[in-house]
Amino acid sequence: MTQSIDHDLLFKELLTTFFWDFLALFAPEVLEAAERDSLTFLTQEVFNDLPGQARRNVDIVAKLRFRGQETCFLVHIENQATPQADFAARMFLYFARLYEKYRLPIYPIALFSYRSPQRPEPEIFLVAFPTKQILSNRIRLLLRSWRK
Repeated sequence: MTQSIDHDLLFKELLTTFFWDFLALFAPEVLEAAERDSLTFLTQEVFNDLPGQARRNVDIVAKLRFRGQETCFLVHIENQATPQADFAARMFLYFARLYEKYRLPIYPIALFSYRSPQRPEPEIFLVAFPTKQILSNRIRLLLRSWRK
């Protein structure tokens, strides 16, 4: 009987083992901002009710302290081994839920490890209304003329 290899688990193990090296190569600005002795990997976060999915596990969430400060931030790394049309929306939802839970700045990193299709992935997730692009719409009544 052939034993299957859990590639996702191995990839997560590699990333956590070589976390600082990974940051040095792909996110040196995070490496510069972080206290090296403050690294803590948070338990695997599970979110329910994502569109089209009953449950999703966030791949890696690391908590770090800003250099010379008492405040912390999170690094969220998500490996994507297959193309997914709504991946940007999923990253946005993870971001929102992590922020809701921890109330800390979050540095999200998406790792695309599939060979094809070779295409640029969206850099941002945008919520649009027919007349404008919005994520949240603020109306400040006190700045508006009541006559208009």
